[in-house]
Amino acid sequence: MLSPIKHRILYLNPVSVISGAEMSLLGLLQNLNKEAFEPLAALPGPGPLEERMADIGVETVIIPQQKLKARNPLPYLKTIYYLVNLIRKRNIDLIHSNMDIGNQYGLVAAKLTGIPIICHTRNILSERPFRRMFLRYADVLIANSHAVAASYGTYVCKSQKVVVIHNGLDLNEFSPNNTRRGIFRRKLKIPDDAFVIGHIARICPEKEQHTLIDAMTHVAQTHLEAYALIVGDTTIDDSAPFLSSLKQRVQEQKLAGRVVFTGFVDNIVDLYAAVDLVVLPSLCEPFGRTLIEAMAMGKPVVATRAGGAIEVVEDGVTGLLVPPENSPQLAEAILKIMEDRGAAREFGANGRKRAERLFSIEQNVRKIEQTYIETL
Repeated sequence: MLSPIKHRILYLNPVSVISGAEMSLLGLLQNLNKEAFEPLAALPGPGPLEERMADIGVETVIIPQQKLKARNPLPYLKTIYYLVNLIRKRNIDLIHSNMDIGNQYGLVAAKLTGIPIICHTRNILSERPFRRMFLRYADVLIANSHAVAASYGTYVCKSQKVVVIHNGLDLNEFSPNNTRRGIFRRKLKIPDDAFVIGHIARICPEKEQHTLIDAMTHVAQTHLEAYALIVGDTTIDDSAPFLSSLKQRVQEQKLAGRVVFTGFVDNIVDLYAAVDLVVLPSLCEPFGRTLIEAMAMGKPVVATRAGGAIEVVEDGVTGLLVPPENSPQLAEAILKIMEDRGAAREFGANGRKRAERLFSIEQNVRKIEQTYIETL
């Protein structure tokens, strides 16, 4: 019996560090049907993502990925040249651009070589016509939420295929049965009986870490057992000045020792095991991978009523939704969960059930594979 033909997929990722989009890409590649698809990842340079790709057995190539600049288009043209050569040399059948940035050069390379391209957008698209206009020429657009798909606006043709596929998780890895609750607490010298709030995201203004700090000022007035962990780094956004302002804010509001900056955490599952509540007060979250990770771990969540978080969190069932940029209401939601542990446990149990029903990695990968088959 003849073995099925493998389709060679080139995955473009515009950065070599790891954030939510890269975690989702790694989950896809790790669970991809390797009998049907042969992945090759193109990264702009060495880094943590290249190392993780090697760990899961995915081959990578380094290609500097330069955006088009009117004053000096040569680096951009070189990127296209390298991609075209790679596509022809490796007989690539399809490009999967992880985030819309890579569409700028991936699209041109795809058209020059006559292969289809899928643009996987994971951000609410900004009002930048140049960046948006490339979407119109992608063969298929995958959005990780309906909020992201809605942000395409008029830059997408009516006849163009748009597929909404929510992110997925390995629900065996993110499990409420994790018994390592005390490990991370002891490392940070946080008491076992403390109520720990976790904010897990890139350090940048749109993730609204400052709103959580302001909310903690209200919470700490009546609950001395409350601690907040701000987890993440500034690698992608170069937000070091913003991080400095956050640390200064903590000092000014006399929250030193109660609000802890952990930096990037590699073993994120142990961190979730250590917290009692996960908060994501983003200005407009495209999806909210942190939220489904927390729900899968059986943790209650508080998020803002904006963007993709509305699709993830069932208000009053798996957690609470509050308006963006509103620290008093965020504090009120935190206190409500702190003071009603029965409701907190119920939110956590419901969140796990919702994650099992909607956000498994198996569902995510099978839907993406089906999109590949329909596009090829």
